[in-house]
Amino acid sequence: LKMILDCANLFHAGEAHKENVRATLEHAFALYGHDIVLAHGKDISEGEGISFCGTGRGIVDFAYTAKLLSEYHFAGDMFLHGIYDEDDMVRAKEHWLTASDNI
Repeated sequence: LKMILDCANLFHAGEAHKENVRATLEHAFALYGHDIVLAHGKDISEGEGISFCGTGRGIVDFAYTAKLLSEYHFAGDMFLHGIYDEDDMVRAKEHWLTASDNI
């Protein structure tokens, strides 16, 4: 059994706040980091509810995510999704590439 990491789905209603991001990511990686075979680049808007958005439009710290993926020797693929405007794909891709260059 392996894991798909979707950082935006790690947050429950009422938890999607910037101050919770790193602790939430660290907890997920501590539990499943060595079993991640696919990562998703969906993002989540800050707030009390659950509102997904495109990569880099929400609170997920993708630079920190890239750092953790590297530390756990992730060798899989990253899917960018939750991008509802096709014209926003280039920006989302550049956001991920910039974040992953920082490791």
